[in-house]
Amino acid sequence: MIRHLVEPFDRVCRHRLPEAGSAHRMLLEEPVPLHVPQYNLDGWVADGEVHALGVVDAVMYPGTRAFMRWDTPSRLAPEVQSRALDVARRFLGAIGYRHGFFNLEFFHDPATDRLSVIECNPRLASQFGDLYRRTLGTDPHAMAVALALGEDPLAVPRGSPTAGIASSLVYRSFDPLDVPPMPGLARCQAFAREFPDGLLFTMPKSGHALERDFKWTGNHRFGIVHLGARDRVDLDARARRASALLGWPAPCLDTSTAPNTVERHDDWAPSLTP
Repeated sequence: MIRHLVEPFDRVCRHRLPEAGSAHRMLLEEPVPLHVPQYNLDGWVADGEVHALGVVDAVMYPGTRAFMRWDTPSRLAPEVQSRALDVARRFLGAIGYRHGFFNLEFFHDPATDRLSVIECNPRLASQFGDLYRRTLGTDPHAMAVALALGEDPLAVPRGSPTAGIASSLVYRSFDPLDVPPMPGLARCQAFAREFPDGLLFTMPKSGHALERDFKWTGNHRFGIVHLGARDRVDLDARARRASALLGWPAPCLDTSTAPNTVERHDDWAPSLTP
């Protein structure tokens, strides 16, 4: 299966970067320390011109590389966001990607100021579309449709933001013998009443499917909740309350601690939003 997945990248590599060798190989680089924070830059390319949509912070479960939540607006400094956009612009230009959305995953080490690219996906990160809609008023899925029809994504009507911050909360179990049950009808109804803006996704697994999760990832992702809030303190309180209603442990950090131990920057938006 892995050969089928890699083959399209190998065709691009042979055509655009033949000096790099086959994509059916691994490029070994200097390891990135576990504590170094991870981010996502989303955007699109129209007629070869790269546009940024926004940046989402990845927050890990402590001591792991398992995603605990995705938050936007980002705490990453605007100048580092601009550097990530420049990396995307140069890479996408080099491979001839001229039309479509993209998602660039990268690390930034605040101690060394080093930016390390993980991967660049030639698609919209669908999990983040709702987060941008809440905080920016933009609808990335509608923008993607417009782009596919040859229209300008920036011409898609923008709504009013409904939240100062939004998060995609990822619920995981790290113990196969301690997987929380899925919420029943009463819990789901209570969640819907108290959080009419919330989105709930349940992902129950059992038997071999559950065993496979723990074998390959060491954990089981059993649910996702999307919430918006006024600020980080409000978001943390809402996340804890929503988790309690569902009967799940809350994927939260101390709000006094930045998700990736980097300083918050409230002037992030002008550097990337159209």
